[in-house]
Amino acid sequence: MPHRNRSIPLRIKMAVLAITAAGLLAPTAQGSASAQSTSPDLNVLQTAARHVELPVGVNSASASATQQGHRNWNLFFGNESSTAVTNASETVDSGFDPSGFSWGGPVTAFPATQSTPSIAAGEQWGQEGLLSDVPAAFALGYDSTRTVSPQAIPAGGGRQTVTITFTPVDPHFAPPPDPALGVKAAFNVTVDSQLPGVSLVSWTDPTNLGAGEILQSPPAAYPQGLHQWQLDFPQNLNRTYTFTAVLDIPNSSGAPLVFSPDVGIRGQSDVNVCQECTGSSVTAKEPTLDGSTPGAGSVTYTIAETDRTWQVWHSDAYDVQYVGTTTPEVPPSTGKSVTGGGWIHSPKGAYTPQDAHDRDVTGKANIGFEAKYAKSGAAIGTAEFQFEAAHLNFHSGGLDSLTISGQQAMFTGRGTVNRQSGYRFLVSVLHTGSRSGPDRFRIKIWKDTSGQVLYDSQPGAPDQAAATTPLGGGSIVIHG
Repeated sequence: MPHRNRSIPLRIKMAVLAITAAGLLAPTAQGSASAQSTSPDLNVLQTAARHVELPVGVNSASASATQQGHRNWNLFFGNESSTAVTNASETVDSGFDPSGFSWGGPVTAFPATQSTPSIAAGEQWGQEGLLSDVPAAFALGYDSTRTVSPQAIPAGGGRQTVTITFTPVDPHFAPPPDPALGVKAAFNVTVDSQLPGVSLVSWTDPTNLGAGEILQSPPAAYPQGLHQWQLDFPQNLNRTYTFTAVLDIPNSSGAPLVFSPDVGIRGQSDVNVCQECTGSSVTAKEPTLDGSTPGAGSVTYTIAETDRTWQVWHSDAYDVQYVGTTTPEVPPSTGKSVTGGGWIHSPKGAYTPQDAHDRDVTGKANIGFEAKYAKSGAAIGTAEFQFEAAHLNFHSGGLDSLTISGQQAMFTGRGTVNRQSGYRFLVSVLHTGSRSGPDRFRIKIWKDTSGQVLYDSQPGAPDQAAATTPLGGGSIVIHG
């Protein structure tokens, strides 16, 4: 069965670049290049995507790792003229077996056609993706992460902060601006949920955009799902862009649930293959649809009118989908608790304030904590963390969640840094019983509103990772 692509299609770009790319535009009986220099009436974006859905619970993907996914295609047809066009159609031809494809329904044969009686002025058609079970082994070319806090939503509902990052690594995601080539890149980030009633409270955009980079949020970016960002013309490789969204999560189940939203990221590079072509149709070659017949892959776009001009873009896209979850939280055992105290050696890179000069601060940091379940099942407790070399003094407020499993425990909550409120934290511990060396500890502290991490003793590790930083002195005890 075809794998349905839940990633978000990118909008048609309105940039007009007077160029052509040899080899992708096939001649047709009616289509030809115009010598005029006017804005095209019809914009087509033809996207060949490699798509992977990561397993539930996976919250990071590296640029170089080989992903085992599938190929999908998106075909967008936009009418930018002042009047409607009629009898519009898209016809796909391919050398693949059609039984592995779906396009609004099973595909029984190639060529396959979809049509619409008209496309109104200023409207876009072609929302249904051409989906397939054609396998694709590929590297994304960009690093990405999804982080949610807190993971557990209490009975009655609560708020969750979702932090998303991506870091372009492959050079085709940051092409130099060159109107002679008509090459450009873009990233699309979407937050969505399968849980009814989830709503967006607020969001923050990256603060490190470079010259020439354009960020769009709704309504300009054709919003999909709960929220969508679009970054056009990224200029810098190895720059991390960070996005956050605060969600209201309903929970009428009467018990806590573990929740994370769907997050889709698409990185793509585009090339203009037809600028101001004229006629009632154009055909764009699509090598990724060739299958067993070289040269067979193509898409033909047709209208009844003969006096319109066309602009066609071809896009290579790399999609990663972080699958959301909504599962009941394991009922707590009210007799269990965890306590600990002592110190760790804070490693290089753990302290990450705004001032980059402080990132290399290391040294002894004192810890102390206790966490347990109240009779009601709620998590209660305190945590303190003092890192004198960085002048960092953290005190917890309330706890949001507590999980104790075997000799491991993790709890989250809110707190203050140097008496300033507005911070959240995560503590993860591992009691080794001394036979495998000292007990292990992790603490992560971040700004509630922006998601910016201030301190993490395991920098870059997923929130669910086991604690690895050894105690230099002291101990951790799990009771019950």
